[in-house]
Amino acid sequence: MNFPLLRRSKCAGGTPSLCGAGHRSASALLIGSSPCLCTYPGIPRRRWSFSFGHFPREGFQPFIKQPWPQPARKVRRRKARLAKARRIAPRPVAGPLRPVAEEIKVATQLTGPVMPIKNIYKREKARVISEDEKNFKAFASLRMARANARLFGIRAKRAKEAAEQDMEEKDQNITFLN
Repeated sequence: MNFPLLRRSKCAGGTPSLCGAGHRSASALLIGSSPCLCTYPGIPRRRWSFSFGHFPREGFQPFIKQPWPQPARKVRRRKARLAKARRIAPRPVAGPLRPVAEEIKVATQLTGPVMPIKNIYKREKARVISEDEKNFKAFASLRMARANARLFGIRAKRAKEAAEQDMEEKDQNITFLN
């Protein structure tokens, strides 16, 4: 194997580091002939401008789950589901078997419409617009209907109280006259 001969030397920055100047390969000679800018043996710093300290020793493979068997699993499950559906095709999923079999015997293909839909539409004849229709205010009538619906309970309560007061006043008047 062609491992580099590592020796400690002074880098361009003045700090001692491992330098690949003693490599035996041709590419190592180029690295060794250049100014010493390497933090790792034989790796020039201008390509690897970051440290490898935060990388796990085992690599990234333990964190990656490969979904390779998924398509085959989907196909197997689909085939099994279709095979089971073919096996129990005329049977009901739950309950007794006989009523469904009788229904299947009785069932026939209908040729005509099962429930005909009759479009009952009478076309109105043209006529003159009346004064009531001209004076009708749709928005105001809708707002009034909403207000009446909202205040229905309050108005009923007030009417009931007014009726009770009238009854009390009548009773007082009758007792006063006697």
